[in-house]
Order: sequence, then C-alpha cells, then structure tokens
Amino acid sequence: MQHAEKKKISGGIDAGEFVAVFSGNLKTAVKIAVSLINKRFTVVPLNPALGGERIGKYLSAVGCSKIVSDGSMPADFSYECKIFDKTEMSLPGELFQNNSEIRNIFRNIRSDCKRYANIIFTSGSSGMPKAVMHTLGNHYYSSLGSNANIKFSKKDKWLIVLPIYHISGLSVIFRAALSGGEIAVKEPGMGISEALEANRPSHVSLVPHQLRELLNDGKSIDSLRRLKAVLIGGASMPESLAEQAYEYGLNLFVSYGSTEMCSQITCTRDKDSLKHLKTSGRLLRHREIKVNEKKNILAKGQTLFAGYLLKNKDGGRLSLEKKLDGEGYFDTGDYGYLDDEGYLHVEGRRDISFRYKAEKIYPEEIEKVFLKIKGIKEAVVVPYKKNDYEKIPVIFIKTDNIDKYGMAHIKRKAEKELEPYKFPHYFFKWPDCSEVLKPSREEMQKTAQEIIEKKIKERFFYIRNDYFKKK
Repeated sequence: MQHAEKKKISGGIDAGEFVAVFSGNLKTAVKIAVSLINKRFTVVPLNPALGGERIGKYLSAVGCSKIVSDGSMPADFSYECKIFDKTEMSLPGELFQNNSEIRNIFRNIRSDCKRYANIIFTSGSSGMPKAVMHTLGNHYYSSLGSNANIKFSKKDKWLIVLPIYHISGLSVIFRAALSGGEIAVKEPGMGISEALEANRPSHVSLVPHQLRELLNDGKSIDSLRRLKAVLIGGASMPESLAEQAYEYGLNLFVSYGSTEMCSQITCTRDKDSLKHLKTSGRLLRHREIKVNEKKNILAKGQTLFAGYLLKNKDGGRLSLEKKLDGEGYFDTGDYGYLDDEGYLHVEGRRDISFRYKAEKIYPEEIEKVFLKIKGIKEAVVVPYKKNDYEKIPVIFIKTDNIDKYGMAHIKRKAEKELEPYKFPHYFFKWPDCSEVLKPSREEMQKTAQEIIEKKIKERFFYIRNDYFKKK
C-alpha cells in the first residue's frame, strides 16, 4: 500500500484510491488516517458501531474496495473488498508529540489544494447517508480560520475525544498539522474526565451533552478551568449550559458548522460575554454566510466541500454533485438570523419541522423550552404519524433525577411557555444511543411510532414510575 492506484471519477478528475479506516480504538484510527493521508490516499473513516451490513452499503455507495482494520470485521460484514491489517502499514510512532507525520500533511499544500483528503458520511433522513468529499484545501482553510480565532500554537495540545468519522474529530488533526501543536487522544475505556487529567491538554472539543456531564459530575471542573479553549459544536448549545459554564469561568467557544463546510462556520471569540455565548458566534475567515428573506442560512467559501459523491445508476460511475444558488452559496438546511453585531443565532433545522392541526411545529423550539428546566439534560421532539394527514409532537427526555424533579413539575413548567398545539402529547424516557455526537431523530421517531402503536388501546403509558394520560 505504498503507492495509490488511480481511479477515474466522471468529469475527468483523478483521485487517489479510497481506503476505509475501521477501528474501535480512536488512537489507532487517528494514526491510520494520518498515515493514509500522507500516502495520498482518500481516507474513509467508518463508525464500527454501524454493523457490517450497513458498512458494506456505505462502502459500495462510494466504490471503496480497501479497508485498513485493527482487528476482525463485524460478523455480518460480507462486502467484497480487500482488508489490510494495521500491521501491514508503517504507522506513525509517538504521534502525539509534534510528530513530523502530522506536520507533513500540508507540506505541498499549493499543489495539493484540490487533492481529495477524505469522505465523511453524514446522517440522512432516508436511512442512507450522504458521502461528503473534502479536499486538502478545504481542511487547510478551515484550520486557518479556526486557528486564527482559537489560538493553537506549537506549545499547545488538543485532546481528541470525538471520533474521526465525524468532522469535529477529524478536523483537529488538520489544525495540528497547520500549527505544529500536539494532539492527545482519549484511550479506549477511559472517560473524558480521566483523559483530561491524564493528558493535561490546553484545548478540547466537546458536544454539549459531554460538557454537561463533566460539569454535573463536578470532578473535572479544575481540569476544564485550566484549558485555554473548550470548543463546543456538533449540536445546539442550551442557554442553561452556557450559563453554567460561564459561571465556572471556562474559556468557552461556541461554534456552528456543518460537515459540508468542513467543520466550523461561525464561532464566538475569546473572552466573549455570556450574551454572546448564547449565540453561535461570528463568521470565521475564509467563509461567507448570508441569511435570506426566509431566514435560511446559506454558506460558501474556501472550506465548502467538493460535493456529494454519488454512484450513477448507469454502470456505477462516480460523480460529485452539489447544489448552489446563483451566487455560489450552499443551503445549510438551517434557519436563523444575524444580529446587529454580526453574531449568528441558529433557531433550528427546516427538514425536521412538521405540521400539526395546520400549524408548523419546529422541534428545536420546543426542545429549548424543556432544556431550560432544571433537571433536564437532553430533549428531542419527533413527530408521531397518527394517520396519513396528521402528525403529533412527542418528546424523549433525559433527566438527572426523575424522582427529585417529578414529571408533573416539568410539564407544568413547559406548559407556561408553550402554546397548546406545541405541547408534546407523549413523553418517553431517553433511549440508549450509540451515536456519539447526537441522537438519531429517525431512530427516535421509529421507536415512538412502535411504542404508541403497540399501546394505542391502553389509556396510560408507564414511564419512569410516572403515568401520562393520553391527550
């Protein structure tokens, strides 16, 4: 695997061969990815939790026929491909101390700017995710903008706790490549709190629920306070969590981004006020955004992805596609507004809204109300399809202590802020989620549909020792 074979993508574009990374060990996955990028392969990071059948479908969709693995593949994996053991590669040694392997990633950036670096699979409502193709130039300019806002020098160390099959985890590698800074990686079986203490980093990227758990357990407060930057992304930041982190004196950076824009688009600034930390920040360098008259958030710039990789029906040829408006802007699918200071306020996603009794329901609007209530850690609203014409809102919630706060109290609090048609008809306990960054709304909707249909003839649901009367 020392030299990449060439394959032709329709449109006359040459690209290094696609090679997938399969590893349940984050440190090993990072090492494999760095080695493959430097060997000029296009890296395809995989989520081991998906199972063999789904992984096979993903690889088939992008024509990837080679995998580097650190062990056996799932029992139900039957996709025809060549599997290399990690021992067949020359992996970076002490990757995490200014290793030259990482610094070499951008050594030929002028000539390699358009070279394909990776494919990231995004979650899709259809069950089949989109394959987002990034160039090395996308990562270079993404890192330039990020490092200009969040100072990351050769003397700093960024702890990776998020998987590299998400852009939030993968992008840290490229920031280190640009700055020369160190990276540390959470060991298997180690909690984030332990990793912070063991590695003593200067920077860390987290999703909101990870930060909430660290603050609530109380053991990591000192470790978090020592950090130069706690970057939050991957999901919307609850205002109550921003307040909690601000009170503890954390150096918090709240960001908004997308896989298509190669991670961050906007981010708060150093020493921003609490008011600003309740936004998604201001535009970073090498990006552009606009909010149109319908409040749709549009983005473009040098971080904008190469396109979605699609296999054509006629013979399986591959092509890259992306829909842009007349000015070259990509529709993020989110809606919100820019305030007078240029800070972005993201209000939610358009593609998860639905109608109930002729009224438009925006799930994230309802979720924000519940997340302000003391004791609520997570909340996700999904539609239950009552019939072909009607969908009703239901909610999954995760609480610190259901006995202490009581669902009756939580419901009364929410009823004061929500119009009647927005109030969830059914409440469900939080499911076990394999997704690291955020739960799958599609899976939650499916779960709710199955439970309600099974219990539809009963008058009450039993959830965490509380009965909820059907409306």
